Amino acid sequence: MNQTTLVQCGCAVFVASMVLAVKMLRSRARDRLKTRDPDGASPQLQQKKSQWVAEQGILKQRMVEQDSAKCFEGVTTAGCFPNLKYVGGVDISFLKADPTRAVACVAILDFPNLSVLAVRFKEVVMTEPYIAGFLAFREYAGLQELLQEVKTEFPNIFPQVILVDGNGKLHYRGFGLASHLGVVCDIPTIGIGKNLLCFDGLERHIEMPKFDVQRQARLARSGSEADGPVIHPLVGNSGVTWGNAMAFSTKIQKPVFVSVGHRVSLETATQLAAGCCKYRLPEPVRQADLLSREYVRNNLS
Repeated sequence: MNQTTLVQCGCAVFVASMVLAVKMLRSRARDRLKTRDPDGASPQLQQKKSQWVAEQGILKQRMVEQDSAKCFEGVTTAGCFPNLKYVGGVDISFLKADPTRAVACVAILDFPNLSVLAVRFKEVVMTEPYIAGFLAFREYAGLQELLQEVKTEFPNIFPQVILVDGNGKLHYRGFGLASHLGVVCDIPTIGIGKNLLCFDGLERHIEMPKFDVQRQARLARSGSEADGPVIHPLVGNSGVTWGNAMAFSTKIQKPVFVSVGHRVSLETATQLAAGCCKYRLPEPVRQADLLSREYVRNNLS
């Protein structure tokens, strides 16, 4: 290798390292921005947040982190759910022109085939602002009303467990939207986060490389062991396991973040989330997301 080639290689490595460093800095900045409260100095907002924290604390006492529904009976380590027939996914899509208007959606799928059996929508108006850590107080009411309507309309196929586009235990106070919705509706729920919520020492630039190490280790195996779910526990500085970074296949490089919602254990929640995947997102949440956005485009644009 001549000197010119060595210089070119050195430059390429330097450029690559600089690009990686910039990406990491941007990632950390986004994480800080998401947790920043621009209105934190407002006395009215501080009072509301204090009330919400107290309410979360009361509801959290009713949160169950073990499997406590018939649909989880007989679950095997291989992810077989013999008593589960119907799963649901919920999501909310907003109008770009008016962030106070949104559409809540619930999609009901059969399991394990994951065919969509029914979909229902509800147009909602948000009366609360978005504040990091308090998403449930902005979104749960519309979802609760929609689920009650669906339960009345489809009593025979009402979901036995609901996957929520939002975190459960993986939350600053261990009680996110999935847990909130599960407790107030007394429904087994699982939190599915698309992005890692950073707190208690959990950082994207730390957890994602750890996840990829596990993924690469699986890829290095032979035969059927080379594929299948990749699971990385999200353990904070406190020692608490808040959830799992999970990809249903080694081919998926970007995981979702699974956490306990209500009446389900983390192990079962992760197995079921993996079993509901055709693509990166579990199909119930993916369908609720796609269909709610389609509804917005076709009816509220």
